[in-house]
This record gives sequence, structure tokens and C-alpha cells, in this order.
Amino acid sequence: MTDADLSALQVGWIGTGRMGFPLARRLLRAGAPVSVWNRTRAKAEPLAAEGATVVDAIVDLAGCDVVFTMVAASADLEQVVLAPDGLLSDPARRPDVIVDCSTVSVETSARVRAAAAAREADFIAAPVSGNGKVVKAGKLSLVCSGAEPAFGRVRHLLDRLGQHVTYVGDDERARLVKICH
Repeated sequence: MTDADLSALQVGWIGTGRMGFPLARRLLRAGAPVSVWNRTRAKAEPLAAEGATVVDAIVDLAGCDVVFTMVAASADLEQVVLAPDGLLSDPARRPDVIVDCSTVSVETSARVRAAAAAREADFIAAPVSGNGKVVKAGKLSLVCSGAEPAFGRVRHLLDRLGQHVTYVGDDERARLVKICH
């Protein structure tokens, strides 16, 4: 994938904590245009110096082609995507693909997937294995599930996040594989 391919999609990122910040930075450094949101704006602002656009509200990312989420827990994922001010709250706009890199429950993942499908958006479960040091070294592993065509559309972005990207099938299989791992 070329830098031109990376810049062809508008990317949103929700969650710039310990893992989300270096992951979003990897996409920026690869040449992807990234807009970011974090509950504590100050944690996202350093990414602006690297070219990110920091947005004030999650719904500001609804017009992005792809939105990544990297949050701490199942309740956080539901909040950022499904809440009245969440990613899917604007009836006129929604991302084409939502990629969740968080470690959340199978049940939460399925609820978010169903809500995305109701809005004609694809949802890729892509939980990561590693830590902040592993991310910085480019050695992160991602196991992914969801509709294969959607995975194909975002694979070039996932490849920039880590060393190993594995597609394991539909629905919530990635969550189960991560649990087994």
C-alpha cells in the first residue's frame, strides 16, 4: 500500500490513552489523515503537532470513512458508539467502517455490531495483543473479525498498526480468539 492509498480515507480515532495514542500516532506517521477524540482533550492534543485534527465531540467523527476505537472497557465502547451523543447518533452521517481495537465482551461487541449494521456501517472487531512498548516497536498483533470485504477495505490501515494482522472470520470470532490466546 502506498502513502497515496493511506491518504485516500479520512480516519477517525476515539481513545488516545496508553494504547490508543501510539496507535493513532502510527497511522499519522504513515501518512493517514486522522481526526481524534478523547474524553480528556489534553491527552489527544499532542497528536495535533503530528498532523491530527482534534475534535470536540465524538459525533464530529461520524463523517469519517473509518473510525477506530480504543477504549478501556465494554461500557466505554457502548458509550462512545451508542450514546445519544455517540458515533452513531447523527441520523445523516455515519462512518463506513468502525474498527474496535479494545478488549471488550463478546456481548458488547455484538450489540455495537448490530447497531452499526442497522445504520449500514460495517464493524470490525480487532482486539490487540501487546502493550505500549510493543506498539511503539511496531510489533503489535491484531486478530480481526467481521465482514471480509470490510476487513479488506481497512487492512492497509491495520497493517500500519502492528506486525501481525490475522483475519479469523465473521461476527465476534476475534473476541473469542483473543480470549483463547
